[in-house]
Amino acid sequence: MPLEKSFSPLPLEELCLLAVIRCLETDLILCEVARGLQANSLLLRRRDLSTARISEELREYLAFLPGTLSEMVRQKITNKVLKKYAKMSQPQTPPLGLPLHTMTVRLLEIVLDDEVQTFDLSDFQPVIRTAQFRPQPGVPEVWELVLDRCCGLRKFSLPPLLCTTLGINMSGFLKSLAQQCNKLTEIVLKDAVHDSRVLAAIAKNCPCVRLLDISGSNISCMDILFLIFPVSAKISHDMKAPQLAKLKLLAMQSTPFPMTSLNGLCATMRDLILTNTKVRALGAYFALKYMPNITSLGDFVFATAVLKKLSQESKNKFALKQIFYRGPSCEKVKLIGTSCPDLEILHLGSDDAKRLNFKQLSKLPKLRKLTLELAFPVDIGPELAHLSQLCELQLQVPNVDVGLIVESCPLLQKLVLTHEPLKTVSVSHDKEKPLLLHLEELQLECQISLNAAALLLTRAPQLKVVKLVRIKKLTDRVLREWLEINPFEHLETWLLGYSQLTIRSVSRLLDHCPRLSTLGRLSGWDVRSWESRRLQRTWQEYQINLVHFSHKQNDVAQIMDATVSSDDETLQ
Repeated sequence: MPLEKSFSPLPLEELCLLAVIRCLETDLILCEVARGLQANSLLLRRRDLSTARISEELREYLAFLPGTLSEMVRQKITNKVLKKYAKMSQPQTPPLGLPLHTMTVRLLEIVLDDEVQTFDLSDFQPVIRTAQFRPQPGVPEVWELVLDRCCGLRKFSLPPLLCTTLGINMSGFLKSLAQQCNKLTEIVLKDAVHDSRVLAAIAKNCPCVRLLDISGSNISCMDILFLIFPVSAKISHDMKAPQLAKLKLLAMQSTPFPMTSLNGLCATMRDLILTNTKVRALGAYFALKYMPNITSLGDFVFATAVLKKLSQESKNKFALKQIFYRGPSCEKVKLIGTSCPDLEILHLGSDDAKRLNFKQLSKLPKLRKLTLELAFPVDIGPELAHLSQLCELQLQVPNVDVGLIVESCPLLQKLVLTHEPLKTVSVSHDKEKPLLLHLEELQLECQISLNAAALLLTRAPQLKVVKLVRIKKLTDRVLREWLEINPFEHLETWLLGYSQLTIRSVSRLLDHCPRLSTLGRLSGWDVRSWESRRLQRTWQEYQINLVHFSHKQNDVAQIMDATVSSDDETLQ
């Protein structure tokens, strides 16, 4: 039975932060009201009620805190303000009439300081720009505050499609940000970089960058050179092409450059995310050649083509921990196994029926997550025995034998199937013996037979999350038998799309699963509307979320066209 709803108070730290924010909001609103009465008041007329003055007075209340405590308080208040007003562009107004975006800007004026190290706008949800392409309310003011007061930033993050949605050009702001905040180590600029001079400014002024996410940006292969070689960020468009031609000649030389002649981030860069950009094999070649510590290029299609070229020039191993490869070449798979000993995440895809040789991957002892995307049925069960250390497995392969997968990967913690597996399963163990002792999350984004579902749901005693589309011929009696074998003591989420289960199964799951907090999708079950309403009333005092409708997410990789292969690109 789910836990009853508890009304325990928030932690003292949380209450204090909320109280401080509430006091600041109240003062700002009172000053706004007083400013409207200032012209008709003798007392108020003598006071300076300007926004700058009020913000300065309120900032003094935070100035008395000691160094470490001040840094922590300012950062936590900043995080709460940004999270609370993540939808500040929505047409909402607080009771006293001060717009939300104005309140956000005023609060940030008070809190932001050199001690703030993280400015994360990744949850910001702007509305679609108007027909007049007006700037988003509050956004320009926020950029000015960041440039003026946040010189100590370590992390800066923007949400995807911010520039496109708001209809604004952020190149000037991003170049100024790199100049003002030279201590940045993590920069997330999804869909935001449309000028290579932004990369030049980052490379010149931020020598300690470890993560640079420019996925979705309008960046080409040659623009990567601005990250490697020292170039002025003020280079004109007329001089850009000749400068890039000279840099390309330097980069293609076989003689290695000393690290002192390159930009400082070449030695510190760990993650350079190039997903959904115009960068191809040549750009990644420059990055991996001159940034030897890179561990990830994101879901970058042409990484293996670069590995092949660099392995011909040098026998050094690569530090990559994540690779995306799509193609029929077993030689490329062998190259991955021999040249990337620290690999942890691997995506393999192919439209060819050629059998992949997993034995080459047995040289990857640190591999923990594997995604297979094969267009034709392949018997992969025996091959997976060479990867028994896997903790997460996602299969986009039709007609796989679930039994062989279970026996080959006993350490799985997460299993995702997107294509319907075989109806029959092959298991050599006792039917009552648990096999998936570590499995915590199971996602079946396809229909599955009763035998395959029984194997997965009755042999995994540690299951916490179960998301299913449909189990054929699943009835109340079958579910009752499964619960007798595996009582789901750790189950927290159960989402099943289409089934013949009735209100009896709903009650049985609620009674037998003490940690259950999410149950659905009841609209696809044989549950009447009046039964659903009664269910809501019965369990309203418990910590249970009864989901009736949900939208299926697209989990198919959208990073490339279905016809694109990792072997299509050559280095030129």
